[in-house]
Amino acid sequence: MKNLAILGVAALGIACDSPTSPNTKALAAPATAANAVLFNIKFDATTFAPDNCNGGGIVLTATWHELFALTFDGAGGIHVKQHINVQGQGSNPATGVEYVAAETFNDEYNAKVGFEETFTLHYNLIAKGSAPNAMLAEDFHVTVNANGDVTSFHDNFRIMCQ
Repeated sequence: MKNLAILGVAALGIACDSPTSPNTKALAAPATAANAVLFNIKFDATTFAPDNCNGGGIVLTATWHELFALTFDGAGGIHVKQHINVQGQGSNPATGVEYVAAETFNDEYNAKVGFEETFTLHYNLIAKGSAPNAMLAEDFHVTVNANGDVTSFHDNFRIMCQ
């Protein structure tokens, strides 16, 4: 279980790579040695999403906004916040159903010797017309103490067609 928690933190770090879209616009943010917004960017991208309600896949063009902030608390601790907001639209080439996509992801974690992480994810694919909408949601929390023991864990992942 200790390895699972460490792998989760490593995966988050890997998932936070910078975009390669030519439309990337980096926004400067004020920073101090103890508190810094490391990046606040907005970019356009084309992506693919599975259509869990109607079958096939959805090709989406969307605008992404990502914010990543880091705070050192002076007592050897670090606090990390990440926010991602996605707005876009696309269609399923197999069914012809058009969608509007909206996603919000908020992640916060605190680390010292041991760490605590909580995140929520809401991803909505709203169908235009009578096809069902798809929603993916996740609520996650883990706490690991200074000995590396997982003392709290919750992961509620769900996909729903409405």
